[in-house]
Amino acid sequence: MGDTSTRNRRCVFTIATASYLPFVQALYESVTFNDPAADFVLIICDFPVVELGKKEFKVIPVDDLQITDLERWRLTYQTVEFCTAVKPFAFKFLCNDYLEVAYFDPDIVVYDDLSRLWNKLVGKNILLTPHITSSTNWGNTPADEHFLSCGAYNLGFIAVSLSIESKLFLDWWSKKVERMCVIEKGKGLFVDQKWMDLVPGMFSDVLIVREPSWNVAYWNIATRSIREAEGRYFVGDTPLFFFHFSGVGFVGSHLSKYSNPYTGKKLPKFVHDMVSLYRSKIINEKYKINIDSAEISSSHSVDNLLYSDITKRAARKMVFDSGLVSQSAINDNKLEHIVASELNRPIVEEREFSSITTKIAYQIYTDRPDLQQTFPGVPYRNDKAYSEWFIASAAEDYQVHEFFLRPILTASKISPHRRATDRERSQHIFTKKSTNGNKAWAYLRRIVRSNHLASVCLEPLVLPRLRHNIRRLIYKLF
Repeated sequence: MGDTSTRNRRCVFTIATASYLPFVQALYESVTFNDPAADFVLIICDFPVVELGKKEFKVIPVDDLQITDLERWRLTYQTVEFCTAVKPFAFKFLCNDYLEVAYFDPDIVVYDDLSRLWNKLVGKNILLTPHITSSTNWGNTPADEHFLSCGAYNLGFIAVSLSIESKLFLDWWSKKVERMCVIEKGKGLFVDQKWMDLVPGMFSDVLIVREPSWNVAYWNIATRSIREAEGRYFVGDTPLFFFHFSGVGFVGSHLSKYSNPYTGKKLPKFVHDMVSLYRSKIINEKYKINIDSAEISSSHSVDNLLYSDITKRAARKMVFDSGLVSQSAINDNKLEHIVASELNRPIVEEREFSSITTKIAYQIYTDRPDLQQTFPGVPYRNDKAYSEWFIASAAEDYQVHEFFLRPILTASKISPHRRATDRERSQHIFTKKSTNGNKAWAYLRRIVRSNHLASVCLEPLVLPRLRHNIRRLIYKLF
């Protein structure tokens, strides 16, 4: 990595979009309080670049990292996939100026001196923290087996010191996330994080920090003995180093939106107070930051045809797996139009038969066993019925751009207003726990007999206990 004599000593960085600036500010203040000498850097992932105004810390647009596949990522990676794929490239970029670099997720707060981190890095190439250091199988979630799919180590934190070995690590890691920084647990992939399971065996001087005061979060708090004394937080007899407020919610008393076991009533009062203080800090920062959310434009803008998660996953298969898109199309900024048009084509185009179901509609179908059960044989059977469900549900449930509804509306002559109306009425009836059975079933019979079946029977909000009886009624009527 070149001459080290001109490099600064230490840097802490995070990666975020502009919507996460309140979290970034809270992290920044905790880092500088506990190590004023360390530089703090934000890698901002919005596109076009958002003007943030004058900041106390350095802001680097993701485009400055000169990532070869950045344009493909913007159209094929979900937001979390995109931001995590940036991480190894950000490390490589910052290691041109610093000897020791640490990454923290923006929703982390540091509570103790960062010398604890830098001291651990002496003589080491990489620092990792495991999700858990003891079993969590006691009726709460997530249980031990959860980490088999998302990874043994949590990449809300990782630190690297400059060395030949760490350069090899960053080159390997960046290569893996170019096309495989995805959430596909069935393939053993979970963004940049799951790759870390291989790191201790592949690279030397990797330190696994098992200290329970590091990276405390909803997934391990039940096994950490947190206490408060003299205005400070401790885990056992050691000061709390950093807390990961992953999935912190702003409604209700849950510690995280990702896990339900711990609410304000079950947490110790001081932990509940700590979480409440953090929530208040974030809310206050939202009002203090001088940026108009209406002006924030990113790869998930509604003006982007491929802004939804489902369209990005479908596009990824086309761009990366099939190789249908040339490099010249990417360079000419034609990628979005080419991919969107391809996803709008029928899934089957034969001389004797052309389906109403498009490629993007079929992507949702293949993801949903319940849809496959209710509409078996798509597209050769139930083609129109499934297309009706797609029109009624895709825009709201999957945030699919209206561009992807047009060819199905044209081919099937479905009225989207009529379907949406039936959908709202069916949800209202079938999701009320106190529903009168006769009224619900009479309404369902009218829906089925008027060929509006697709707007009702597959709604996720239908009470589970009614699903079996709904299907039984459908089969009986047909």
